[in-house]
Amino acid sequence: MKNQTDTITPKEFLKTIGIIYLALLTGLIGFGIYIFLQKESWQFKFNNESDPFFYLVPLLAISGIFMGQYLFNKQISTTNDKESLREKLSGFQAAAILQYALIEGPAMLGLVASLKTGNLLYISISGLLILYFIVLRPGKERIEKHLRLSQELKKQFDMSEHPLS
Repeated sequence: MKNQTDTITPKEFLKTIGIIYLALLTGLIGFGIYIFLQKESWQFKFNNESDPFFYLVPLLAISGIFMGQYLFNKQISTTNDKESLREKLSGFQAAAILQYALIEGPAMLGLVASLKTGNLLYISISGLLILYFIVLRPGKERIEKHLRLSQELKKQFDMSEHPLS
């Protein structure tokens, strides 16, 4: 006899990954607003080579984007070899969470750096990372596109109330 926790439907999967995504996004935006309200004066500083964040924040932001995309695609390519929809969705979820973490980390660093230095450059970089994060929203179409589901698995994914096998 299967446990109730062992069964998951496509609708529940989409809800779960949506909640994870929304929690991470809300945390980033909320922390960004909090950081922005902590300082009375902000300024853009483009020539502050003595500040270690000056190189670190942009480097980690760019690295996070490219490494996130690379690792996401690598994980998805191994997931595409799986036969069941449940395994494919589980692989997508793991790949997406890894990609989100590689965007969220540099964004948080940029927010902390902006608070410490008062430099709007870092909060701007974090803002761009947040916009990129918004583009990564895990919708049904995005999942189907990345997993390249067969017609049979698409039909199973469309049956939102049926448990995944």
